[in-house]
Amino acid sequence: MQNQLYQRKPLKTGFVVLCHNCNLGQAKTTINSIKNNYPESKYCCVVPEYCHNEEIEQIAKLCTTHKAYSTVTSLINMGMENAPCKEWNFIVIAGSWVKMGLDRKCSYFIESPKDILFPIVDRKMNFIDGSINGILMQKQAFQEIGPLATDHPLEICKLFWMMEAQEKGYKFKAILGTAIC
Repeated sequence: MQNQLYQRKPLKTGFVVLCHNCNLGQAKTTINSIKNNYPESKYCCVVPEYCHNEEIEQIAKLCTTHKAYSTVTSLINMGMENAPCKEWNFIVIAGSWVKMGLDRKCSYFIESPKDILFPIVDRKMNFIDGSINGILMQKQAFQEIGPLATDHPLEICKLFWMMEAQEKGYKFKAILGTAIC
């Protein structure tokens, strides 16, 4: 049975923190916001291959850390493959502050596990041009759709992935007021 749109639903959420520049301070900021505002949620970090071992060791003290290639899409792929929650996971860029109630607000727009939500940022209301900071999807969705391409510009990779997702019955929803700062 499908959930009712515009009704609050309980969500189990996890967070995949993309630490694309290996900055310990930015990773700490984001993880502290998650700890403070979502104490029961799990989280992990993903760093690019060019991070030094010392940087990775410092970030690994904060949480489980995975190493990916150097593209943003490879960070997303590695993070979602190792997503900490079996259900819904937010993709968050390190240095962002994850505000309280984001999961509640998103729950109103979820109809099924085949929904992929993303924030409206700078009036960009389509997935291809929109922000990756704050995408919410089920881990199973990512497994079913498959990884994003890593050998094209980000917008092209998102386009191909979105087309694949839509062929498999997934809906993309732009949500106002869910931007992660």
